[in-house]
Amino acid sequence: GLVNGQQAAGRGWGRTWRPDRVKQAVPPLVRIDYLLTSPALRPLAVTVDCTLRGSDHCLVAGRFVLP
Repeated sequence: GLVNGQQAAGRGWGRTWRPDRVKQAVPPLVRIDYLLTSPALRPLAVTVDCTLRGSDHCLVAGRFVLP
């Protein structure tokens, strides 16, 4: 019964990971970080920020509302 927040309220592919050795040369390759929701919690927006911060994962943030 869980829903992927990126597919429900995000924009674009939502890719969140790239290998360390190429992180400055290529955009994220796959989505491996998820914000999951259920009918009891509705996603309003999901964003992915891939600014380099020392990790091979992008920052995933979401806004949700209780219906």
